[in-house]
Formats: sequence, C-alpha cells, structure tokens
Amino acid sequence: MNEREQRQVIRFLAKELKNCVRELMAYQLCLELLKHYPAQEPPAEEIESLLVDVRKSPTLQARYDKQFDGFDEILPPADPEYSEMVKELLSKWKPPEGLPN
Repeated sequence: MNEREQRQVIRFLAKELKNCVRELMAYQLCLELLKHYPAQEPPAEEIESLLVDVRKSPTLQARYDKQFDGFDEILPPADPEYSEMVKELLSKWKPPEGLPN
C-alpha cells in the first residue's frame, strides 16, 4: 500500500468511526430518554419513532460536534477520486498473517 492509499484508508476509516459513534450516541440518548418514560413499557413503534427523532435532534448534533471538535483537521487531506478505490482495496485486503479468528 503506497502513501496515497494509506492516507485515503485513514480518511475512510475515520469517516466510518464517526458514523458508528454518531449512531451509538443516538442509542445512548434514546436510552436516557426511555428511562424517564412512564412506568409502562412503550410500544416498539414509539421506540423506533423516538430513535428517528433523536438521530435528527440538535442535542445529539451538539454532543457529536463536541466529541469530534478538531478531529478532521488532524486527518490527511481528502482525495475525492480515491474513495471508491479505498472501499475496493479494503474489501480485498488480507493481512499478511492471515485473517484473525
């Protein structure tokens, strides 16, 4: 893997990390809100609706922005034409020691 590929893999993985963290934060916030739900259990549809609303909430966005403040500035510069190539590279990559168990 050359230096250009390494930089793009780092950017790709950072983006995936941020997406996963945002989703985790949405679930955490949703759980916090459910703790204050009335004594009866909410129907599944209400929980799903709550999660959709939480994903769009300014509270979640504020937490996310605070968590990743300055993160993008430490990443290598973006190379727009390279993102698809990185996905393909990662899907085909196998570590020299073999795949982990």
